[in-house]
Amino acid sequence: MAHRNRLSPLILLVVLLFGLSIAPSRSLAQADYGGYQHPLSEADLTQYAEIVAFDEAQRAAALDLHAASMAEFKRIAGDAARRQRAIAEKHRNDWTRDAYREYYAVSRETQSQLARIERSLLSEVQMLLSSEQLDRWPKAERKRRRERSGDFANLSSERVDLTKLVKTAELTPDELAKAAILLDQYEIELDSAIIRRNSLREGFNTFTQDMYDRYDHSLAAERFEPVRSAGLRVRDINRRYARLIAAELPDERAAKFMQAFKRECFPNVYWEAQAHESMKAAAALENLDDSQKELLAALDETFKRELKSANDALETATDRYESTTPIARMWNGEDDPALAAARKRRYDLEQTITSRLSRILTPEQFDKLPRNE
Repeated sequence: MAHRNRLSPLILLVVLLFGLSIAPSRSLAQADYGGYQHPLSEADLTQYAEIVAFDEAQRAAALDLHAASMAEFKRIAGDAARRQRAIAEKHRNDWTRDAYREYYAVSRETQSQLARIERSLLSEVQMLLSSEQLDRWPKAERKRRRERSGDFANLSSERVDLTKLVKTAELTPDELAKAAILLDQYEIELDSAIIRRNSLREGFNTFTQDMYDRYDHSLAAERFEPVRSAGLRVRDINRRYARLIAAELPDERAAKFMQAFKRECFPNVYWEAQAHESMKAAAALENLDDSQKELLAALDETFKRELKSANDALETATDRYESTTPIARMWNGEDDPALAAARKRRYDLEQTITSRLSRILTPEQFDKLPRNE
């Protein structure tokens, strides 16, 4: 019997992880365009306008150019979607390497065409600008690269944008002025690191197309190492400038800023789970007796203390795993005992708090607490 050359689940996982999926990568709500998106949204264009300071005529002209490019996008993406749906339907029950090659070829062709649309649109928009506005254009491009950085990120701290974090930090005018000097340096240094990281990641994504012919974990890890190192560079710049900005703030505000930075770096650690909501809801119940109030206050203190310890351990384990594992996101840490234990500790704490709440409250009171859907 002829070998059908099927794709193994392991190879499919690698493909999905590194952006070469055999299915559309965007929302199914965009099914008419196969999940493809215009590479430059109107919101992106508005941000350029704000940084470069478009006047009303320039803004209107830029939106007209965008509308024209949108028509071309719809034609290209619609055609790609139809071709890929036909491939998927043809191989519905028999997805082989040859089918993947065919599907992937359409995706690569389409992405190349969309990149051309983006370059053309940005070039035409720049032609609307004065020389003074053109001097501000690189700042807008750096901002856009930072906002897209998450598409190429593998490490938790790679996704942070300190310019956004500072805006939400409620700093005084003097503190903002000091931060602005640091942020100017940060933008330029980070941008250089992002460009290098993105280039290496794109090269690795191209390399992975060979994985459907022969999967070699050692080779993949070797080829990914420069990507990981470049990601560490982005991460370290974010961390260094966060510390520099915090050093310019009073102690209390510095601690608050660094905590906000941690939440941005490790959203899978510093998230408000069900136990948080349950504790808040329990404390807000109107028919609590004095004994219950006392027990809830003690439990809240215990929870906060234990949660900080559990989160610190989970952050440390996550950071160590991402920093030392060649393809850190491949198995999501499930192969690392320390990280698995830290995650279980956090989960067990949540369960313990919920159990203790059930013993403090009456059944009727407990039933009023929010539940996981």
